Amino acid sequence: MIDIHCHILPAVDDGPANLAESLDMCRMARRDGISHIVATPHANKGCYRNDDPEEISRQVEKLNRLCSSGLSIYPGADYCLTMDLMSGLGRRKFQTINNRQYILLEIPDDVVLPNLPDLFFKFQLAGMVPVITHPERNFAVQQDPSKIYHWVTAGNLIQLTAGSVYGRFGKRVREISLLLIKHHLVHFIATDAHGIRSRRPFLKRARLVVEKEAGQETADLLFSQNPKKAVNGEEIEPDEMGEPEEPGKNQLWWFLKKIGLTGHPGSS
Repeated sequence: MIDIHCHILPAVDDGPANLAESLDMCRMARRDGISHIVATPHANKGCYRNDDPEEISRQVEKLNRLCSSGLSIYPGADYCLTMDLMSGLGRRKFQTINNRQYILLEIPDDVVLPNLPDLFFKFQLAGMVPVITHPERNFAVQQDPSKIYHWVTAGNLIQLTAGSVYGRFGKRVREISLLLIKHHLVHFIATDAHGIRSRRPFLKRARLVVEKEAGQETADLLFSQNPKKAVNGEEIEPDEMGEPEEPGKNQLWWFLKKIGLTGHPGSS
């Protein structure tokens, strides 16, 4: 399996505090069946300013030299989608996944900016492919999963967090994750790991859930084939998972009822 979103570099963000913890994460990931990891430090979130691709590459090279578990690590970054980030779109060099065309873009957990589609399109115009990270944890997306459908059909890709699939973030997030997978609206599942305790670099448990709910072929695409293409810079068509389907209003009502929310969408 290949993990395209992992905070594994030491002492650069809210991930591992030191090199020893980073190496422990390498060993844990390898034992779980992960063969490749994209190191994705927070690039522009709060006090974390890991926005120098050359420095990220140096740190990745060092970790690769010291990691003895047989794991391969590639450079990447986790960008919080802010207006400050957009203001530098034409002037700065972005750290994409393994210096290819795919870029991780994180949206806030509480709101969906009304101009998000335009922001994604600007990255596309700049030659990058937005990979929207963990939107299943966004409250507005949980209320209206069809937002994901419109982002995908506009050429963007979706990455879910492994813990979301097996319930780490609660029943609501688990059900929305499975809903998106079954509607062919997900392209990657990654760990978004931050350490060796509560947010660990594990994918196997989530893969077993996907195999059970959506089949082995889908699991292969989400955990291995699509991540490999991203690392190698190969093209991923948004509909390679199958034709994207928009969650219908009746199905959305059933979903909201299932996870314990009351009322039909749009009702007061």
